Amino acid sequence: MQTNSIVHLSQAIAKVAAWQAPIRLGETTIAYFETLASFSPPADAERYRAVLKPETKEGAAAFEYMLANEPRHASMLHTSISPNMVTGGYRVNVIPSEAKATLDVRLVPGENPEQLLESVRKVVDDPTVEVGW
Repeated sequence: MQTNSIVHLSQAIAKVAAWQAPIRLGETTIAYFETLASFSPPADAERYRAVLKPETKEGAAAFEYMLANEPRHASMLHTSISPNMVTGGYRVNVIPSEAKATLDVRLVPGENPEQLLESVRKVVDDPTVEVGW
């Protein structure tokens, strides 16, 4: 199956899906979570303050909590990538030479698109898979 484009593509998709783009905190995001913490119940307020320190154990735990329980807040903290469309093959008995995936990318403000693309290429780490906009 070394030449099966769907196999290569599915492995690339799995790697990207498992990868987490780094947290990027802009002024607006910081102000939002600080304000939210100021009037939230204590446990929530603690998480909202902690997530502003992603390099700490508490910040990482707060982000993981938000990924699982508050996806709207987690999405404000990092660029998200979701594989949403996949095509490939045209007959059941023919190994596909091409396959294509379209991923929905939602950049946080201030994210450099070309740097993100380079990060995704490193995550995929497969010269047979073309990564581009």
